[in-house]
Amino acid sequence: MVNFKETEFKKSMSGEKSALVFSLVTLVLGIIGYFLINRDYWIFYLFAHLGAFGVMGLFGCLVGFLAKRKNRRYWTAFVLGSLLPIFLGLLAVLLFYVKQDGNLYCGGAVSLLVAILVAISYLLLKKKQLV
Repeated sequence: MVNFKETEFKKSMSGEKSALVFSLVTLVLGIIGYFLINRDYWIFYLFAHLGAFGVMGLFGCLVGFLAKRKNRRYWTAFVLGSLLPIFLGLLAVLLFYVKQDGNLYCGGAVSLLVAILVAISYLLLKKKQLV
C-alpha cells in the first residue's frame, strides 16, 4: 500500500533539490560569462543577470529551508525569498527610469536588500505548532 504523505514528501524534496541545483547552475554560468566576456557586448549583461538570478534562487532556497525549520511552507517562502526581490528590483529600475529622464540603473541592490530582509524575517518567525 502506498503512503500518500510519504510520496508527497519525496516529490516535494525532489523539487527543492531541483531548485537548489538550478540556482547553483545559473550562478556558475553567470559567473563564467561575467569573467570571460568583455563588457562591450550585450551578452555580458545577460550572463551578469543570469548569475544574479542564481543568487536570488539561492536566497529562495535558504528562505525555504528556514521556513521548513519553522514548520511553514517551503514554496511560499521560496517565492517570497527569490521572486519577490526580483520583482521589486525590476520595479525600482522602472521607477528610476521614469524619474531620471530615461537613464537605466541597476536594481540589484534593491533585490539583494529585499532578499536579506525576507530571510531575516523568516529567521525571526516563531515556530508554527503542528496540530
